[in-house]
Amino acid sequence: MNIYKKRAAQRIGLVSLLLAIVGSPVAWLISRENAEEEIVSFAIEESRHPLAFLDDASMTDSEKARQAQHGADILTSGIFDIAEVYDAQGIKLAEKVTATGDMVESQLPHHPRPEYQDTHYENNGITLAGDKRNAIRVFVPLFDKQKKLSGYFEGVRVIPEWQMQQISADASIVALMVAIASLLCGLTIYPVVTYLAKENERKTLQIYESHISMMEALGRAIAKRDSDTGAHNYRVPGCRP
Repeated sequence: MNIYKKRAAQRIGLVSLLLAIVGSPVAWLISRENAEEEIVSFAIEESRHPLAFLDDASMTDSEKARQAQHGADILTSGIFDIAEVYDAQGIKLAEKVTATGDMVESQLPHHPRPEYQDTHYENNGITLAGDKRNAIRVFVPLFDKQKKLSGYFEGVRVIPEWQMQQISADASIVALMVAIASLLCGLTIYPVVTYLAKENERKTLQIYESHISMMEALGRAIAKRDSDTGAHNYRVPGCRP
């Protein structure tokens, strides 16, 4: 391996390693964030169906409260650990907390009466049974068929340990794939760079040889016209035919 190929290999290897070092953590974080957003999207979509009654103007307040409690019971039966239902004025109609939700509720930040118009969520770090866990809190404004605000839903889902492990495993696989792709990219680029450099060297040599040939041809032409000048050209290095 000549000095140029050695330097090219070192530089390409260094760049590939840096891409792997920087790209892997970024890919890991993005993968985790996407997984959390999928959980949130599923939770939000599932929360709308049990609370569709809120846009029924014919229901009395007591009937809405009863239906709201029923909806909160449904939502905490398999999706959320804390479910809170509010009317359009931000007055709480119902609340249901599971045993897990009861253990983490005090660790969650307090929120004022809901007045938001857009769906959003928070990812809160909590400690449950001595383990660090994530609690995703969603805030969902509910609208009737005329797009008029009919109520609010706020829910908390403590991500189960198995799901956190699955998210971390998937994120690690993505990070590993990014690292391998960065290194493979370097291995693929190296022969291309060396081939192009070799071609450039060959073309340069061809141009150099063509210039020498042109100078020799000019020297021969001058020699035929002036023998004294021709003898001088012959004695000069680089001008001999």
